[in-house]
Amino acid sequence: MKKKLLLKLISLLLGAVSEEMLRKLVDALLDKAEDAVTASPNKIDDAIVLPLCSAIRSTFNIPDND
Repeated sequence: MKKKLLLKLISLLLGAVSEEMLRKLVDALLDKAEDAVTASPNKIDDAIVLPLCSAIRSTFNIPDND
């Protein structure tokens, strides 16, 4: 029941968000992920996460404007 309620809430929220707002939100999330990965001493996550973030940015046309 909780899962259905949560899915419905997310669906309603996404329906109320404009495309530009969603792009800004995803950009902010990707920025946080990229910053966290870059700051970590582990270089394996750099090789995995950063290309994934880049692919998401490229696919959805979300430039890295920071």
